[in-house]
Amino acid sequence: MKILNVFQTYAYFNKGNTASKIKTISNWLQRRGVQADILAVNYQKWMGASVAVEEGIRTFYLSRFLQLGNITLSIGVWVFCLKELRKYSLVHLYGFYDLLIPAVAFFSRMYKVPYIVEPMGMFRPVAKGVFKKRFYHFVFTDFIVKHAGYFIVSSELEKTDLEVMGVPSHKIVLRRNGLDPDEFKDFPAIGTFRKSLSIPKDCPMILYFGRVVSKKGVDLLIEAFYEISNRAVLVIAGPDNENPGYFKSLKNLVLKANLQERIFFVGPKFGSEKMELYVDADIFALPSRHENFGNVAVEAVACHRPVLITNRCGVAPLIKPAAVIVDCDVESIKMGLIKLLDVEYRKSLQEKCGEVIKGLTWDEPIDQMLRLYKELTEHKSV
Repeated sequence: MKILNVFQTYAYFNKGNTASKIKTISNWLQRRGVQADILAVNYQKWMGASVAVEEGIRTFYLSRFLQLGNITLSIGVWVFCLKELRKYSLVHLYGFYDLLIPAVAFFSRMYKVPYIVEPMGMFRPVAKGVFKKRFYHFVFTDFIVKHAGYFIVSSELEKTDLEVMGVPSHKIVLRRNGLDPDEFKDFPAIGTFRKSLSIPKDCPMILYFGRVVSKKGVDLLIEAFYEISNRAVLVIAGPDNENPGYFKSLKNLVLKANLQERIFFVGPKFGSEKMELYVDADIFALPSRHENFGNVAVEAVACHRPVLITNRCGVAPLIKPAAVIVDCDVESIKMGLIKLLDVEYRKSLQEKCGEVIKGLTWDEPIDQMLRLYKELTEHKSV
């Protein structure tokens, strides 16, 4: 079996959790004897195409002819599809709101190559650019939905989103995300990150790690932290350039509360620096207003860190033994933080982290995907 994974911004976010997920899935598929290639856009080139091979995975990079934000028009997709698409057993489309997806969906339909769509929480317009997203739905979504074999969602919350937007229930498959335990075998020494900001060892550190955008609820976390700021520090890590106006409002909120010495914005962290953040934290917080899954919460649990998470996050039920699940409002988040500041209670949750993670590897989701792939490819050949 030969699978083409399509994710336009794979290169743009090549160190982020979304791109890492697609790379990890491709690796796990190849371990099962499935060739899994990736089709993406190289944002640095406006002409030509290239192929890169990493860990046995071929990635075809198309050039961007025109670009608006992260969205690109790539003429190369037509050439690629005409030459290469018929060689694949199935296409797996990741994300939404880009021009690569409808183009590949069109050629997949033309060549009778089945395709699956995995929107990764992007399907329902809930964040910025709502009007543009609705226009995209108006132009492309009917065709994409009509001819898709399945839509994969990672939580009941995301399933409801798709149903509200008109995707037939029989086309929606719930498949959770997973974790690669090999990435969490070796932890860095504790204290490296704290030392960089002169955070005392005995001062509880609350960590938020993710995109700094409104739907992630970072403003709620800052307001909740205000009343307990004399007891801890708050570290906010992640890309902050996606919504400059929102980021500025957060900085103003910190200044107004005079918390510059207790709240730290440290920008995006990857690789070993990300792991240093996790192991130095005492509490991981995910205060999202809307989160289809929440991979970072699983990563925190893998690092044996208890989690505060809102009930708007799809992963919340899966990590419940190692988490405090709260409503998505300032008071509830504050009370959850107060609960987690109790050392003995934190330890009781930490002791359950290992068992939680055992049930969250990629083995089961990959088995499920292979069954879907087999069903669609066999149906095609009938």
